[in-house]
Amino acid sequence: MRARRRTCTKTVPSKTVPRLAGCHSVTPLSTSSPKRHEAFLAAEVSRVLAPGGAFVTQQVDFHSYDDLYRLLGRQGPEEPDSWLPLARQQVQDAGLDVQTAVRGQEDHDFHDVGAVVYYLRVVSWAIPAFSLDACLEQLRAAHEAPEIWPVRLRQRRFLLTATKPS
Repeated sequence: MRARRRTCTKTVPSKTVPRLAGCHSVTPLSTSSPKRHEAFLAAEVSRVLAPGGAFVTQQVDFHSYDDLYRLLGRQGPEEPDSWLPLARQQVQDAGLDVQTAVRGQEDHDFHDVGAVVYYLRVVSWAIPAFSLDACLEQLRAAHEAPEIWPVRLRQRRFLLTATKPS
């Protein structure tokens, strides 16, 4: 499996911690730990962010695992097209000024069934009901169809940045 890894490991000098709320999540009290994709509460972001401070978050959007659901012959969950509009509204309702709100996509190519199985075991939230036994028939069919490889997983993301008025 060829996959790009992106992790923010930048540390923030302690003098700027009150002004910066993480690179992926709100972690204004920690200056030495890597930031991760995490849920956020817009009201809490607004509460801990200093006036003039910035909030930057990249979030996994809906439909990020649709390609894997299709490969396994399963129906993905019914979800809106994106939750970016809701996140944007929550951030604005919390009194922050949205600077950026963009959707994007990260592509990962799987080159064989083993890579798909490994990924689904490691990233267990992608398809919560996944089990080798339940999907064996679909996985075997995919394995025996060399023309479908590589299988592309298009993971949807969004970037939201906002500032707290001074």
